[in-house]
Amino acid sequence: MTNKTKTKSKTNPKNRTYCVAGDVVGVISYHRELSAAQRSLDDDHGACAAQSGYSDANIFRWVDGVGYECVDSEELGMYDPDR
Repeated sequence: MTNKTKTKSKTNPKNRTYCVAGDVVGVISYHRELSAAQRSLDDDHGACAAQSGYSDANIFRWVDGVGYECVDSEELGMYDPDR
């Protein structure tokens, strides 16, 4: 998935506000909340590291009229896993 992804539908897919995906790995999961998407991304990164590899996955947010756009690192920095 690139920073912007073209999709046929331009309306918010139900319960799929956030998508965890990468160009190589493809779609990993969909989530309603950023915190759940971050946990999924953390799990993927951990699993890849355990196999001496790396993950190309990122978190994407649905934007009406555009499609999925990559969530920037500043917003991810606000995520607190202890909440």
